[in-house]
Amino acid sequence: MKSIWLLGLLFFGCTRKYADYDVINKLKFRDNPQERPVAPVMQISHKDDVEECFNQWLFFSNAETEKNRYLPALVQVLCPGSEWLVDTRITQQWWTTIIFTRACVNVEAHCPVKKPKEMK
Repeated sequence: MKSIWLLGLLFFGCTRKYADYDVINKLKFRDNPQERPVAPVMQISHKDDVEECFNQWLFFSNAETEKNRYLPALVQVLCPGSEWLVDTRITQQWWTTIIFTRACVNVEAHCPVKKPKEMK
């Protein structure tokens, strides 16, 4: 019985990675940027999210590479009409067996609205 579990561990792998961002400029987004953008003063509005998965059979494609290539486009889809995202969480999940691999990314963000100027 122990050998079946050991074989199962050798043939299956899974990982999950989280990244939180205070503010994202959608047009200049890069995963794990060196410096954070400075955003105008904004208020949080509604929440928006998108999830996409990429599959790989044997060695015919690379699901992880496809996921990384499409991540900036997924970020740009959120909150139409705004250049910014606030309080964003990007969850990347990857799992594999000998013949099949699946890489998924889930992006959750709050849409901003510009804060009204205070009356003097």
